[in-house]
Amino acid sequence: MLRDWPAEAVLPANNLDRAGRFYRDFLGLTIERDTTRDALAVHAGGDTLFRLQLTGTPPCENQTLTFLVRDLNAEVDALKDAGIRFEEREHPRTTDGIAEVDGVRMAWFHDSEGNVVGMREG
Repeated sequence: MLRDWPAEAVLPANNLDRAGRFYRDFLGLTIERDTTRDALAVHAGGDTLFRLQLTGTPPCENQTLTFLVRDLNAEVDALKDAGIRFEEREHPRTTDGIAEVDGVRMAWFHDSEGNVVGMREG
């Protein structure tokens, strides 16, 4: 059964150099080149690993990656200071880039490749 096997997320990228700079320089993540897959391995908190794969396909319009953060306001402010623009949405309604639904606080932005990236407090 699949419960015995690790899983990984893969986000599409049309330009690995640009994507690597975004995740390294704007988000502060560790990047490794994966030449066997024409991809980048991206390391986030804990043992989190995802890949940016050179695909030539359109970006993911639905949220495909979520960072779990302790202080959403602080993270949003820091990323805004770094030049990241957060989505303003009607559903769920955001104020200054942050939405709250049933006590859960969230925010969304696009990476350099157009993929939707989310943050959730908690």
